[in-house]
Amino acid sequence: FPLDRVISVNGTLTPFDETMVIQPLETSLIRSLDVHEGDTVHKGQVLARLDPTMTDADVTNLRHQVMAYRAEVARRTAEAAGRPYRADMNDPASVQEAAAYLRRQAEYDAQMAGYDRQIAALQSELQGYEASAAMYGARARVARDVQDMRQRLQHEQVGSRLSTLAAQDTLMEVVRSQVSARHEADSTRARLDAMKAQRDGYA
Repeated sequence: FPLDRVISVNGTLTPFDETMVIQPLETSLIRSLDVHEGDTVHKGQVLARLDPTMTDADVTNLRHQVMAYRAEVARRTAEAAGRPYRADMNDPASVQEAAAYLRRQAEYDAQMAGYDRQIAALQSELQGYEASAAMYGARARVARDVQDMRQRLQHEQVGSRLSTLAAQDTLMEVVRSQVSARHEADSTRARLDAMKAQRDGYA
């Protein structure tokens, strides 16, 4: 198969099209063209000069982004360590992150205060149900003694069956209330544990 050959010669490059388009690889403005059509150019010769305004703006923008990222990392590091974030008043990005830190800290404090209020309410509710269960337990013991006495009097034909049934009904009602109070206490205790876990997870 045919082989390509490289030949080096002296000459001029003549375009077929009269219009020559010269443009930079990066987006920029051409400040000046230092050569013209027909000029002989040499290796390393400056052909055109670009306006550095857009490039400088890009560099400045990147520097601002770097400063913003550094300030954000410093703020997040302080939050993760539980330390207050100290702003550099000479750095606008740091000042902005300090404002974000104060805002987030206020939100955190408000959320934790909300959890504490709910936990306190559930603890109070649990204490109430536990107290009710204990009170109904004491009443159940009394009601059981009354029922036993009514049954004994009925057996001795001194008391009536109606009185015995009334004592049994009272005992059943007290026991039902005690079971209900215990159930509510267990349910409230579960909600209290879940709320504490939620608070700990948020913290």
